Amino acid sequence: MNRKGWIIIFLLIVSMGLQGCSPQEVDDGIISVDVVDHEEEQEETNGDVRRVGEENFGFVDIPSDWVNFRDLGVTEPILQYSDLLGVSIITLNAWEKGEETVEDVATAIWIGMEEEGAIETEGAALELAGHDAIQVYGIYPDEGKVLVTWVFETQDGYMHYVSAESTVENIFEIVLSIEETFSLDQ
Repeated sequence: MNRKGWIIIFLLIVSMGLQGCSPQEVDDGIISVDVVDHEEEQEETNGDVRRVGEENFGFVDIPSDWVNFRDLGVTEPILQYSDLLGVSIITLNAWEKGEETVEDVATAIWIGMEEEGAIETEGAALELAGHDAIQVYGIYPDEGKVLVTWVFETQDGYMHYVSAESTVENIFEIVLSIEETFSLDQ
């Protein structure tokens, strides 16, 4: 399989894994959160929010009580942050662009979301952090969650993936925060 095929498969796995995942393990009523430490990760606190991220992946403001998060089974180096319950999740990813286009990646995400049970799946062309992006979003009625993704490429040869996952009640606030605070610069 060529590199494009592997990247599309990876993105499908990531988008499928995002919905319905949780950083918690419950054992005899005790909840634990898997905290991930990225050596190069930079963090800047500002009141009730903190700026997190890494070079190439991008930076975003998150609530100060959010934690690092890791999807089970995801081995690629991605950055994920969640609330303490693992209900609301932000994911940042970047990789060297191959032959795939932003449209190819967005289509793969769309198909993966629908195969995972998303309804009312939609797409839109918009701008994120000054870059032309494609946004794909859908509702997962069984989980009561919404997944919103943005995909864009940069002139330095990287493809970027940003996503927000949360309940219908909270997704708007998280999406708004990403649209207002995400950037490739800290």
